[in-house]
Amino acid sequence: QGSGSLERSSGINAEYGGFSFGPPSAGFSFGSTPATTQSPAKEETKPSPFAGFSFGSPGVQSVGTPTVSAPTLDYKKFVAEPSSETLEQITSPGSVTGALECESPARVAEFLGKLSRVMDNKTTDTAHQIMDAVLTTSFAKSEFSASVVTNELLVTMGLIKSEDKDYKPLTEVENMLRLLSHAVSQPYFPPTSAKIVSAFVSKDREVLSNKINDCTELLNSFQI
Repeated sequence: QGSGSLERSSGINAEYGGFSFGPPSAGFSFGSTPATTQSPAKEETKPSPFAGFSFGSPGVQSVGTPTVSAPTLDYKKFVAEPSSETLEQITSPGSVTGALECESPARVAEFLGKLSRVMDNKTTDTAHQIMDAVLTTSFAKSEFSASVVTNELLVTMGLIKSEDKDYKPLTEVENMLRLLSHAVSQPYFPPTSAKIVSAFVSKDREVLSNKINDCTELLNSFQI
């Protein structure tokens, strides 16, 4: 029996590569059951440094260069009371016509007189474009003849007396003359009306010369 036990022991050792076996408390197990792997401890969630920010989504604060919106202009307010500050911000001169009664020659002349008071060297081009849009629309929409529009422009400068005894024409006419000098050379300005303006400017040339410094070139531009 001793010899048989020895043989069995030697066979077991040969089969399991020299392992020795003790009581179950040794902790070894054999078979196809995989060893249990301990899961790593779950890390505590930390707040994101970008919490509250959204990249590219509207309505939420975005990271990047802020977009500056163009100011919204109140054209009706500008027509009622033009200002040099608002004139500098206008990028669509044609939009002024939507806020002005272009079919009314008196309203048109009144507005252009106010416009002339706030224009300067920086805004001359914008003022010209506004006048072009306004007069083009006025000549097309007016129920009266083009001469009525022209007469109202001359009344604004005091070159024709107004039927309204309380009416006060412009005291500073240089800018208005510069606007008209531009307008009379444009295709939309009726040739007959351009000649009427030229005739009144020539008639009052001496009076206008006393109001404007270095006006020779300006007044000569009306020789049509």
